[in-house]
Amino acid sequence: MARLFARWRHRVDFVAVYVSEAHARDGWRLYSDVCFDAPTTLAERVAIARRHAARLHGGVPLVVDGIDNAAEAAFSAWPERLYVVDADGRIGFKGGLGPDGYKPELAEAHLRKTFPRAAAFLDVFGSRYEGDGPPPNSWKMATSS
Repeated sequence: MARLFARWRHRVDFVAVYVSEAHARDGWRLYSDVCFDAPTTLAERVAIARRHAARLHGGVPLVVDGIDNAAEAAFSAWPERLYVVDADGRIGFKGGLGPDGYKPELAEAHLRKTFPRAAAFLDVFGSRYEGDGPPPNSWKMATSS
């Protein structure tokens, strides 16, 4: 996901939604290093999301699903799933359920098909613009549709 974000963030908006924890200590505990119980309040969920945001999302802006899990239910997002929502608000790409179905390369294939001029520019110049700064003017001109 970090690579996808680095390559495409100047062309598309990204957001990660932190949904209910898949492997909390008091739930389906799969890993021995899990050190928290499933949150019961939004404040607890936000605290857990903040703790893991950099490691899990590679700089992608992060929002937190409500304790009612409305986003998780609406997008069948548990434990993790990638979506691309097109400019008209329709789902253009729906990835498989993670972890096995979590494949950023398939989301990138959709973006490449949707934005072929931007994809061509990335193929030639992309590595120069992966990083933190804003894109140069030539990037904006080359990718505008």
